[in-house]
Amino acid sequence: MDWRAAQSRFPSPLFDGVRSALDALAHCTDWPTAADFNALAAGLVNARGVPLRFVEAGVDTAAVHYETCIAETGEIATRPNQWHDMFNALAWLSFPAAKGAINAQHAALLAERGDVEARARSVERDVLTLFD
Repeated sequence: MDWRAAQSRFPSPLFDGVRSALDALAHCTDWPTAADFNALAAGLVNARGVPLRFVEAGVDTAAVHYETCIAETGEIATRPNQWHDMFNALAWLSFPAAKGAINAQHAALLAERGDVEARARSVERDVLTLFD
């Protein structure tokens, strides 16, 4: 589904939790980009107080575990034209404290358990992911 077709479905109450972020993206004629999300993220920080910034996912973002990268740098790797990543961005923009708390717990578990946790997500992180 293209962005224009998707926008026709956004008035549904299903999207009320992220309504303000969606409304702020109404000007987009194509999929929102990291720059579009960054324009809305001004002043938002993660649980460590680091400013949030959406970055296009790529080779550079794969070097550090996704959750650790967010906790340490505030950078949220975002793939273009992906529903999953768009809704993740909408959730960060709409619920930054909740997303930050979940991310902080992921990062703490990764720091405590190292490569084992990075290779195979534990039950604790599965629960965090399901809640998220």
